[in-house]
Amino acid sequence: MNRKVTSGLRIGCIMLISLFLFVGCAKREATKVIAQAETAKEEARSAQAPGYAQKEFNDASNLLNLASQQFESGDYQQAIETAQKAESRFIAAREVVPVVRRRVQGQLDQIEEALSAAEGNVQKARDGNVLQPEEINPIAEQVSQLRTEKIDTYDRETDEEKLNNFLARVKEILDQTESLATAHLKPQAADAKAEIQKMLTSAQELKADVHLPEKYGQVMELWRQLETAERDGQWQEVIDNAARIKTPLNEIIVAAQEKSAGDILADLEKRIQQAEALNVQGVDAFAAAIQQAKQSLRDGHNELANQQYASAIAASDNAKEVLAQGYQALGQEARALIKQAQTHLQEAIAEEAETYAPAVISQIREAVAGVEQLLQNERYVDGYAAARRAQQIGSQAVQSARRGKGQASLSTVEKPFSLLYGQGGATYAPEAYQEAFSVVQDLRNKMKQDEIEAVVEGSPAAAAVVNQAIVSLAKAANEFIQKAQTALDEANTAKASDWVPMQYANSINLKSAAVKELEQDRYLSCIRNAEQSINAAKEAEAKAYQLQTEQNLRKADEWIAVAKRAEQDRLSPLAYREAVQAVNESTELYKKQQFKMSYQSSVEALAKSDRALNNLVLTAKESADSALQAESMTYSQPEIEKALALLNEAEVAQKAEQFSVANQYSIDSAKLAEEAEYFTWKQRSYALLRQLEGSREELEYHLAPVKKPVLFREFVTNLAEAQVMQIDQDYKQSYAFADKARNAKESVWESMNEDLTQQVLEMSQMAEWIGENALDEGGRDIKISLLDALTGLERQIGLQDWRQAYAEADKAWDITHKSSQGLEGRNRKILASQLNASLNPYDKQNALDIVPEQAQLFNDTIKTLNKPTEGQTYGEVYEKFQTAQQAVEQLPESIVDSASQRRDEIASILQQAQDAGASKYYGDWFRTLSSDLQWLRNSIRSEDYQGIASRLKKLEKEANELLLATMNAVAEDNYFQLLDNNLTQMNNLIQQFGTIGNMPSDLIIMARATEHKLDEMSTDMYRSLQGEISVKTLRVSAEILEERIKEMKPPAALAKLHKKAIASFTHFRKAADGFEMYGNSKTHDLYFRERALRNAYEHLYKVLDLNADLEFYAKGARKLDRMEKIQWTINSLEQKFANFYYSYTIR
Repeated sequence: MNRKVTSGLRIGCIMLISLFLFVGCAKREATKVIAQAETAKEEARSAQAPGYAQKEFNDASNLLNLASQQFESGDYQQAIETAQKAESRFIAAREVVPVVRRRVQGQLDQIEEALSAAEGNVQKARDGNVLQPEEINPIAEQVSQLRTEKIDTYDRETDEEKLNNFLARVKEILDQTESLATAHLKPQAADAKAEIQKMLTSAQELKADVHLPEKYGQVMELWRQLETAERDGQWQEVIDNAARIKTPLNEIIVAAQEKSAGDILADLEKRIQQAEALNVQGVDAFAAAIQQAKQSLRDGHNELANQQYASAIAASDNAKEVLAQGYQALGQEARALIKQAQTHLQEAIAEEAETYAPAVISQIREAVAGVEQLLQNERYVDGYAAARRAQQIGSQAVQSARRGKGQASLSTVEKPFSLLYGQGGATYAPEAYQEAFSVVQDLRNKMKQDEIEAVVEGSPAAAAVVNQAIVSLAKAANEFIQKAQTALDEANTAKASDWVPMQYANSINLKSAAVKELEQDRYLSCIRNAEQSINAAKEAEAKAYQLQTEQNLRKADEWIAVAKRAEQDRLSPLAYREAVQAVNESTELYKKQQFKMSYQSSVEALAKSDRALNNLVLTAKESADSALQAESMTYSQPEIEKALALLNEAEVAQKAEQFSVANQYSIDSAKLAEEAEYFTWKQRSYALLRQLEGSREELEYHLAPVKKPVLFREFVTNLAEAQVMQIDQDYKQSYAFADKARNAKESVWESMNEDLTQQVLEMSQMAEWIGENALDEGGRDIKISLLDALTGLERQIGLQDWRQAYAEADKAWDITHKSSQGLEGRNRKILASQLNASLNPYDKQNALDIVPEQAQLFNDTIKTLNKPTEGQTYGEVYEKFQTAQQAVEQLPESIVDSASQRRDEIASILQQAQDAGASKYYGDWFRTLSSDLQWLRNSIRSEDYQGIASRLKKLEKEANELLLATMNAVAEDNYFQLLDNNLTQMNNLIQQFGTIGNMPSDLIIMARATEHKLDEMSTDMYRSLQGEISVKTLRVSAEILEERIKEMKPPAALAKLHKKAIASFTHFRKAADGFEMYGNSKTHDLYFRERALRNAYEHLYKVLDLNADLEFYAKGARKLDRMEKIQWTINSLEQKFANFYYSYTIR
């Protein structure tokens, strides 16, 4: 190996060895230093450094942790330095603990001191009985919270900053409690200040500042200090200052009195004169005050003359106080007047014065406000005067309001009445106007007589009457317009527009104007225009008729002249005479200026003139028309054709005024037409009657007399009439009756067809209904059988075999009824089965017991489905089933609702029982039912129907029983309490009566005999034995107790016991009577008195026996069970026997 390399290796090994040695020493040193730091940490912890020097301890702990990390990373030298720093800081933290502990303790002491002081202040506030609990409790609660917070948190706190913050909060609440603590001094301070204030006022009235300025100034300085203390809430200082002021201030007042007495009396005299000068009337207290003040003034002058200055000033003060009271009486009177004014104001407002007399209301309010201000400023005289004015205004306010209201109400009538009067109501609606005038005049009279309420109440009805009168006037105006229209219509009918157009147009214009006036409620103008329109229309009508009459009469005269020329006066004399007569009649009417009637008559005269001229031609034409209408063209064609040809020739000749030719042709034509018509009716009558032969038998076969009797009778009647007319050769009438008979027959067939078709339709509808309502296949088979029956009926109707059709209809109806009944019965069974199936799950759980109303519905429905009542239709039954089915669907909700409602009722009953004392008298029973109620609630929530039903049944029965039992128990307790009170009073009376009640009667009698023998004049030994009360008091008290017991109303269960109680108190009263009789030696002899005494003891023994039973029951017998009561009875009997034996031996 190279020497250099070997040398290098040697040096490296030496260096490594040195390094290892250094590292090993550093690690050991670091371990040591860290251990020392850990020791210092524990010592600091033991000294409570984490609490009192938390920051320093935490910093040292952090350095120690850092040193450990450095040690773990092999940085031993740095770990040593860090550990040494940590150790020094642990030591510093430990050393600072005592200092901090002292400071912390000081803070805790301050907190405790302040908190205790606060608690003491709260207690002082409570003890002072000045503040209300609600004023103390909020701060007391804060103090309590701070105490709790101190105990829970700050007693172990070492953080000075937190303690300082808490101390600040405690001091803050302490300041608040100090004001509470001194609150009881506040009223004392107020009283002390008020006393000094009163003394200062006296000193000022005595002009102490003028007479004794220096001393007065010193007192005022103390007064200012007192006020400053009061502002600062230093109540004790206020009290102390008041005490310091009182003595010197008294001295000042005494000294000032001598100097000011004369001035004060002079001032008093002026005040009295001023009061008298006011001349106030009606205030007795004010007048009395003046008189008292005068008397005090005289007394003051007397005292002043005797140099009794204080008494003179006292008299003046008394007078001033009396005057002040007098002025205050004025103020009180003013307030009373203001109250009256306000009462009037409210009454006026109630009378709607704000609406009807607003100025008066404003005056009252201003006056009231002014008086209040004057009284606040103690200006009683001005206030009184103002109050009187306000009261006077107020007293008139109601009347003003009422009159204003009345006038306003009357105005609602007067305004429409003025319209009625101005629009002609008196003329055109006189009855309505007179009625309206009567009610308005009545209201006016009532207004004059100040019957305001009657005016207000009557105005609406009166206004309605007036408005109705206006309606009547409007109706009258409208009637005039209608009359105008009627006149126009009549003028139009008379063709006035053609004959007198100007007059007619004028009438139309006037009527239009009337309509416009009516639309604007101008009734008078409307009526006047309508009247003018009516007159103009009537004139136009008359003129038109006049002109037309003249024209018609001229034509009629012309036609009559031509008719005469055509010899119609000979050939048609009747028509001619009628025409002449009609013309004459029309002419007469015209002369009388009855133009309408003359016009109508002229029209008739013109027609008759035309008839007179063309009578033969017209007659021939009428005969031809009648023959054609009878179908003569078919049955007598040659004759009718010849008649028509002659008629044409006649008409041509008539137009050509070839009257002789026309007359002959007309006569011949009419004759041929009449012959043709006669022959035609004969042929048609025979033919129709032959056609109707056998019709009666046919109708009878098809049951017409039965099915259509009216039409059949009509056929038979007309056929008989036709045959009779044929015999009489009145063939036209014969044919007419035969035609009616034929129509009657056809009507029979039509009616039968309609009847049977309708039956088919009804049965088809029934079949459809059966098909739709069938609930199973069997029901559908019923429909098919019915349809088969209808097929046969329809076939017979088609063949028009009415007899067989009716038979088929009867069969079909029979099948229909049976099918319907069968289906209904089948459906009812199915529905009943369905309903039972729906109810079965609920029935198994007794759920229907929860809803008794629904259960009744279901039972009724099933019963109806099984057997409907007489007259009950299937539709009604099915509707009932649907109602029940719907109720089944709603059963879960209904059950819960019903159970909840009944649960609430039970809970209410149990609550009533508890309020009555059930938990006291029947605790186990009440708790059991309460538990059952909770189970019921759970059952309702879980919808356990069976549980609901069973618990409801039990609870509803027992809850009422519990309530009743509790009420009885309460009643018994009340009775027992009263009984016990009376028994106690009886026992007290017996005790107060003395030893007599406990002594045998013979011993009392012997004592009485001894008493007489020893000293008849001595004090009555019997009375001396009576104790605190006399026998008379005993007897009176016993009577009162007996009456009281008899007036008691026992519960029914205690009737026997009450009789025993009455017996006991009756015996007690009788015993008292006996004791009183025995002591009454002046009234009764010795024998009677001794017997009375023995009877008294007999009654008293019975009382004691009875009372033992009564007290037993009164003091808790009801709490014993049956065996305990039996045992008590046995013991009672034994005791009674022992008492009897003892009493017997004693007696």
